Amino acid sequence: MIFLFISKLLLSNFRNYEKTTISFSSNINVLYGRNGSGKTNVLEAINILSRGKSQRITKDNELIMLDKDAFLIKGLLNSNGYESTVQCSYNQGKGKKLLYNGQSITNSKELFSQLPTVSFLPENLDLIKGGPEQRRLFLDDILVVISVQYKDYLNRYSKVLYQRNQLLKDIRKKGLTKDALDSWDNQLIYYGDRIIKYRYKLLYEIRPFLQKNYVKLADSEETVTFQYTNTLAEQGEDQYDKLLLKKREEDIARGYTSVGPHRDDLLLLINQQKARSFASQGQQRSIVLALKLAEVEYLAKILGRWPILLLDDVMSELDVQRRMGLVSLAKLTGQVFLTTTEKDHVPEELGSATYFFIDNGSIQRKD
Repeated sequence: MIFLFISKLLLSNFRNYEKTTISFSSNINVLYGRNGSGKTNVLEAINILSRGKSQRITKDNELIMLDKDAFLIKGLLNSNGYESTVQCSYNQGKGKKLLYNGQSITNSKELFSQLPTVSFLPENLDLIKGGPEQRRLFLDDILVVISVQYKDYLNRYSKVLYQRNQLLKDIRKKGLTKDALDSWDNQLIYYGDRIIKYRYKLLYEIRPFLQKNYVKLADSEETVTFQYTNTLAEQGEDQYDKLLLKKREEDIARGYTSVGPHRDDLLLLINQQKARSFASQGQQRSIVLALKLAEVEYLAKILGRWPILLLDDVMSELDVQRRMGLVSLAKLTGQVFLTTTEKDHVPEELGSATYFFIDNGSIQRKD
């Protein structure tokens, strides 16, 4: 297993950082300071170097420091002693550039394979109680960075779905022939079936990690698992067409497509009951943490290197037992970045962590 870590990070005109260079520990790095000081911005910068885009906003120009017209993020990586660089720059007139060792890179899978990350944000704790789109996004976010083919299927499916939905509305409003749906249905079936198969394979791979991590986090022998639910689960591609035909009149009346992977869900279960309804808040948080750590282990298995773990203000949302459980599991992975408003929220069991105090875009290492 390759041990990868970010040894140095340069930020220029990014968010509230005008010109900052930070040297990190290869193990656990704790960033602490008041809310709004810039802790999350550091994690966001690392995530951008990993995925080529922010997971917080969609417009790159919003990442530029006020009254500036460009930003630069540059990371120095170390993989078992081999050093490399990854860089993201954005200029309002020229757009965005991604470089690895000085060479332009456009493939998100290739970028992620050089610097894999897993982010855990406070809003992830709502994964169980939130809507199905959040759980589908959890699956898609993993798959698009490890499979160019899946990303292509997902993009093409979204475009076909949009066109089919537009046609459904036109049939209802303008009286167009229903036969016009046939060609879109064929494409929807082709891409939709493949998306579902990718998701099932992913879930099969991460299932063992989920239970193992939950036991350690919650100090409990409760059984935790999941169930992928969709109207096509037992139908297959050959029955997809029949189901679309069966739902055609209903879809026309409603103006949208009612079956397919865009309507699927991931049910999380505790002792074979829906965690959404039967798990306590503490149990739900342990399940989500275990699921995200399962993502870390799965990616390590696929990529042959530990992803960098980015934990953004998670400790304040956990009780003491779960903080200790999370720390003990995090120490078994690769490099970790953890933000908190209070150092007291970090368990002593963390051991030899490196601390950084952040105040309004200024970073000070506290040895």
